[in-house]
Amino acid sequence: MPVGRAWIFTAALHIVAVVLFIAVPWQAPRRKANYVVLQPLEIGDTLQFVPGTRELRAKGPTIVSTRREPPPPPAAPAPVVTANPDTGVTLPAYDPDAGKVAPTPQRS
Repeated sequence: MPVGRAWIFTAALHIVAVVLFIAVPWQAPRRKANYVVLQPLEIGDTLQFVPGTRELRAKGPTIVSTRREPPPPPAAPAPVVTANPDTGVTLPAYDPDAGKVAPTPQRS
């Protein structure tokens, strides 16, 4: 296709796209909902209550070991790392008027 007529093809393609966008129903079709009804379980099979569980958990463990564990060995000292001295050039102080143009000198 010649380059000079490519815009005609592009325009026709866009017109078809706009017509399809307006004419075609894009919403999903409505249909009747199918629900699954579950039968309830027999009484007594759903939960098992254990008396006193919450109170025991609130107090913490009831068995305490009488054996004491030895303390861990002391950690090795961390190696000393010396930082290289900063040899960079420091930035100049902030000047709020730095972006302004200086006025032209007046001749007298």
